[in-house]
Amino acid sequence: MADEAANAKAFFERIVEAPVVADADSNLPVLASLVAKAREAPDLAELARLVETPQVGALLAGTLNCSPFLSSLINRNPARLQRILTSVPEELLQTIRRSLPTPSLPLRRAPKP
Repeated sequence: MADEAANAKAFFERIVEAPVVADADSNLPVLASLVAKAREAPDLAELARLVETPQVGALLAGTLNCSPFLSSLINRNPARLQRILTSVPEELLQTIRRSLPTPSLPLRRAPKP
C-alpha cells in the first residue's frame, strides 16, 4: 500500500539525486534560456516553476552538463520535459505503450548465433 502511494508521485517529486556537475557556470546560460522560454509560454508555467526548485534545478544542471543529446532534446521540446517532470512515470509509460501500433505480424525471437 505504501509502495503504491510512493509510485503515485510525479517524477519531480521522486528526485533524490542528481548528476555531479563538473562546471556549473557553463550551464547557467542554457538553464537561463530554458527558464526564459518557459516563462514566455503560458503553457510552460509549471516548467518555469519546477526548474527553479532545488531538485529539478540540480537534475537539469547535471543533465545539461553531462549529456549533449538530452540537452538538445530538452531545448528542442521543453513541453516534453514539463510533461515528463509532472507525470507519474508508470502512468506515462502506460499511455505511451497504448499509443503504439499493434504489430501486424507475430513477434519471434531471433535465432541464436
